[in-house]
Amino acid sequence: MSTQNERQKKIDGFVKELLNWNRRINLIGRSTEESVYKTHIEDSLSLYPYIIKESVEYIIDIGSGGGLPSIPLSIFIPEKHFILTEVDLKKIAFLEYVIRKLKLNAEVVNVNEGFCFEKECIVISRAYSSIKNILKWGNRHALLNKRFYILKGLEEKIEKEVAEAKVRNYGKIKLERGYIVIIEV
Repeated sequence: MSTQNERQKKIDGFVKELLNWNRRINLIGRSTEESVYKTHIEDSLSLYPYIIKESVEYIIDIGSGGGLPSIPLSIFIPEKHFILTEVDLKKIAFLEYVIRKLKLNAEVVNVNEGFCFEKECIVISRAYSSIKNILKWGNRHALLNKRFYILKGLEEKIEKEVAEAKVRNYGKIKLERGYIVIIEV
């Protein structure tokens, strides 16, 4: 178990690299660079109390982009193995670099290369797509998925997306900004 100081150093190192790489490739919105800790790190870590309780070892992040939420979570939960999925080669290069540099229990997978995970896992997502598309992705790529944890914004949009995806049983947890939508498989 890493100390709070070690975790903070890794978070700071991640933020430094995220902002540095963001000048060249679009990892986060430019308007959120000033509030990166509040907007991105805290938002990502809102999943921590739920992921830490999961009995599964593998956490799959759909469309990892700039490593959110997986990189902050993997810093705080090093006993879980995070699989970051991405198709953009520049973002894959960034993710591989950060994982190596911070020595995280994580790996990056290019989904375009036929990714299909056949071990028990949970799936997380932040700013990837609609709930319907996330569920489709899970059915195609995470065969033994137990649960989805999806970070979403507006409640009205969540209700619309849940209805569109024909999800019957789900939970919603209100955050300071947005919601966590939890869907049992």
